[in-house]
Amino acid sequence: MELLLDMTVPVLIAAVALYGMLRRVDVYDALVHGAADGLGVLLRIVPSLIALLTAVYMFRASGALELAAGALAPVLEALGIPPETVGLLLVRPVSGSAALGVGADLITTYGPDSLVGRTAAVMLGSTETTF
Repeated sequence: MELLLDMTVPVLIAAVALYGMLRRVDVYDALVHGAADGLGVLLRIVPSLIALLTAVYMFRASGALELAAGALAPVLEALGIPPETVGLLLVRPVSGSAALGVGADLITTYGPDSLVGRTAAVMLGSTETTF
């Protein structure tokens, strides 16, 4: 069973290459074009990601995040949501990439096995961005 699991990725890569060869597709050229398109997407996404992360950290540094967490704490606690996740609640609907940054910060600060860390992981895995 362990051998089967160890061979899953190499067999999948070989199957994709073989399928491409059988369909007479230049697999290497398709890979290069896909990587180039990926870099183009990255160049379009990075400025907005930096702006959103900067806005969240400024929101946190100004103390406004703690005020929002304090104001929303009774409602969030009634729902079983830690108030520390307010930043993630605000960012996740707008940007998945920025939410990953905020979620990673929460997990680093509170630990992956804490209630905050587990809640952040569930929020990251079960919600979708609006834009």
